[in-house]
Amino acid sequence: MDLKRWVTLVICAMVALGQPGCWDLEEINNLALVLALGLDAGEGEEMEVSFQLSIPRNLAGGGGPPGGGAGQGGSASPAQQTLLISMGAPNVSRALERLGLVLSRRPTLVQNEVLVVGEELARRGLARHLGGLQRLPEFRGNVPLLVTKGRAASLLQIRPQLEPRPSKYLEDLLRQGHHAGLSPLVRMSDFLSTMEVSAVHAVTPLVDKAGESQARIVGAAAFHGGSLVGELDVEETRWWLMLAGQWRQGTLTVDDPRDPKYPLTLMLSAAHPRVRVRRREGEPVRIEVSIFLRAEVQEAEAPRQDPLGPGDLEALARGVEEMLNRRMAALVRRTQQELAADIFGFGRRVRMTFTVRPAWEAFDWDLEYPRAEIVVRNRIAMKWVGLTYGPPVPD
Repeated sequence: MDLKRWVTLVICAMVALGQPGCWDLEEINNLALVLALGLDAGEGEEMEVSFQLSIPRNLAGGGGPPGGGAGQGGSASPAQQTLLISMGAPNVSRALERLGLVLSRRPTLVQNEVLVVGEELARRGLARHLGGLQRLPEFRGNVPLLVTKGRAASLLQIRPQLEPRPSKYLEDLLRQGHHAGLSPLVRMSDFLSTMEVSAVHAVTPLVDKAGESQARIVGAAAFHGGSLVGELDVEETRWWLMLAGQWRQGTLTVDDPRDPKYPLTLMLSAAHPRVRVRRREGEPVRIEVSIFLRAEVQEAEAPRQDPLGPGDLEALARGVEEMLNRRMAALVRRTQQELAADIFGFGRRVRMTFTVRPAWEAFDWDLEYPRAEIVVRNRIAMKWVGLTYGPPVPD
């Protein structure tokens, strides 16, 4: 029995000694959590890196004496839950190093919620800056990426009313815009992956500051080779989402065919677009895009007490199809003639018509895309749901 007891103790000791310990444990109280990261163009080749830091005392509902200091380059009040500090540096690592000189805690990017890029820096090019940023061990590549009109530091200074911190507000704003079918939702890793593919060019949400407490989605930013080359407004972004296969559901308001002076709102849901490619030697590539949409009449204001009949629904569907075809074709022409950027990913289908990679590379899709013949056709299945026909009218 003594031998068995000793063997058991030895085994338990060996197991205990083999367990990993918390040798690199760092107390949360010793960390300065970066909630949002902003990148702006600086002097020369440098950037202006803005860090939005949490104030744990205020986030927890506490407070401090009025006029609490915030250190060099930043400011905060007892009511604020975040602190913004900007540093000029050649890259984010150097900015973090300089930030550590004015903070009593070690700054870390592990809790970063959003990455904001200023418009000027985006036009200069993001490949070098974002490519280096993704190698930082504490930076998560799945954070949402957006481009702002103006400077990132200005956007990060908003004080939202419905959210406790600007970073959370911006993250939720992008999610809501994408859910409503008005904006793309792009992660930084997705942006970098798109830059590595010659058959498609990147798109990010475009946001503008709208007062001291709000931001506004104003469309999308189109890139070519990592540099911002143009902007899409909100309506163009809607058509881009449909053509790129990223549209799921959203509303569209058109003129009521019963009385054009009244609006009629439709709930649209779209299937993934079908793309057919025809490529012949010496001729421009022909691309046919077919999109099938289901539409339900959601809000009608025309003062009539009868629903749209089958003929009215068919006429409405054909009218909406014509409008969508016209506006999508205009967007495609703009990307060909003005932006020279295939932001839809049509090149991926064209690439599938080649059997070997050298032939595809020699084809030079960037050169061929502006010459391509692209036809867009929408097909809508329209229906009237519910028992309410329209607003009440007197007898």
